[in-house]
Amino acid sequence: VETRHASAARGTRLEYAADQSVRAKASVGRGVGTTVRVKKLFTPLPVRRKELERNCKKEYQQALRIVQEYCVASTGVKIKLFNSVADKKPLTVLVASSGRSLIENIHEVFGIAVSGHLMRAHVRLAAGMVASGFVSKCVRGCGRVKTDVRFLYIRSRPVDISAVGAKLNQAYRLQNPKEKPMFFLNIAGTASSFDVNVTPDKRTVLVKGGDDMCENIYEGFRRLWEAPPAQADSSSALLRQIRWVAEREDDAPPGTPAADAAVAAPAAGVQDPAGVQVDLTVSQPAATPPPAAPATPLQSAERFLALRNRKAATPAPATPASTEAAPPRAPALATPA
Repeated sequence: VETRHASAARGTRLEYAADQSVRAKASVGRGVGTTVRVKKLFTPLPVRRKELERNCKKEYQQALRIVQEYCVASTGVKIKLFNSVADKKPLTVLVASSGRSLIENIHEVFGIAVSGHLMRAHVRLAAGMVASGFVSKCVRGCGRVKTDVRFLYIRSRPVDISAVGAKLNQAYRLQNPKEKPMFFLNIAGTASSFDVNVTPDKRTVLVKGGDDMCENIYEGFRRLWEAPPAQADSSSALLRQIRWVAEREDDAPPGTPAADAAVAAPAAGVQDPAGVQVDLTVSQPAATPPPAAPATPLQSAERFLALRNRKAATPAPATPASTEAAPPRAPALATPA
């Protein structure tokens, strides 16, 4: 582990032994932040090491999922994940560049394919608890066939509560029966309402009045998805403006006259879903004309007949006469008597 606080002149490197004791400590020069390197995992345990090698891909995806959970929930923190294979150059797997809100973190980790299909959710539950975050819009194509994009937190701690996912499935499929919802939800409440000391990883949680909480989740989100969609979603507006700025920055480097002309009109402050006032300088896209109305079957038939008559009335181009002289014909042979 290498770490350095903003108030420190140099960083500190700590090496831990298998029994979690500090094996070595040294002063190093590094930037502000913390770096954790893990290598030779389970080497002292041959059976566990063999099991890890056998299920390497599955264990790797689980580790990546855990890092994604913290990247989404942590605002104002920059997280980078690298994978080093043998002596090759480390491969960047995941980057979350200190988003200021939950929707920005989702956009950083999963891209517009996920963040563009989400809507804001805020549902009050029993015993003073509140479920807030983002869920899939109740529109065909905004859900998923698999259940791989589901993140649930209790007081900003990632947890596994299968009953919550089942209730959200039931409520969502009343309106969109072919797909399952994506969700990024945090359930807030008093510390006495939850017990996280059930398993060593603290992902299994006992909730006081858990059955009532699940029923409240079902009813609250059923009403949310039954309501007509809003004309302008704040999360979609924010992401559209971010995308406009990115497109114009790609067209011309910043500071050039082309870039200054493309990004010229300052937009009004956009209220982010997390309550942060975001001021972006964007250029509104050019208005596109409305698409032409499709032709009726009668109009299509009239156009076809007119085109056919026009082709029939047009005379075929005359073939130019050949100016080359015909080759002399061979004399006929006399037929013997």
